[in-house]
Amino acid sequence: MMKELLVLLAASFLVLFSSSDASSTPVQWTSDGNGHYYELFLNDYITWTDANSAANAKTYNGMPGHLATLTSQEENAFVFNLGDVGCFWLGGFQPADFDEATQGVDKGWQWVTGEAWAYTNWALNEPSSIVEDHLQIFWNESGWNDLSDTHTGSATVHGYVVEYEPVPEPATMLLIGSGLLGLAGLRRKIKTRSPQ
Repeated sequence: MMKELLVLLAASFLVLFSSSDASSTPVQWTSDGNGHYYELFLNDYITWTDANSAANAKTYNGMPGHLATLTSQEENAFVFNLGDVGCFWLGGFQPADFDEATQGVDKGWQWVTGEAWAYTNWALNEPSSIVEDHLQIFWNESGWNDLSDTHTGSATVHGYVVEYEPVPEPATMLLIGSGLLGLAGLRRKIKTRSPQ
């Protein structure tokens, strides 16, 4: 009986501590923020593509996850304060068919969510290469770095940042859409009644 218990404990230990994906606790950005949650996942040997897939598979309190998209200085500062060392993948990329050699290494960047690419926080001399088309936050350089998807290893990648945000309920979207249609109809009705 004692031997079986030791084997069970050893197996449990291996399952708990052999995972290559350790995480912090999700933290909500509440103070004048967007109400989204952000979580760091430590994984020294992960490509951007694998981190993106892993982030999309995660949920927190019923909210779906995606690689973090930092669209303002305030959001960037909030996420930057979650960590203190390392390089973590974010949800920015250049499409595979984008020609950086002719268009420029700082052009063509997109967020995985389709949000506008209007804010950047590149580290000094970044983005730097036509073969580096994925985004990471670079704590030791106080900014962002472009890196190739194939880069893995503790010298260049320490994990990824997941952002969790609520998805609007279909009923809410339907209500908003109905309200907008109603306003458009009312405006049209008022226009047709006005004296000429």
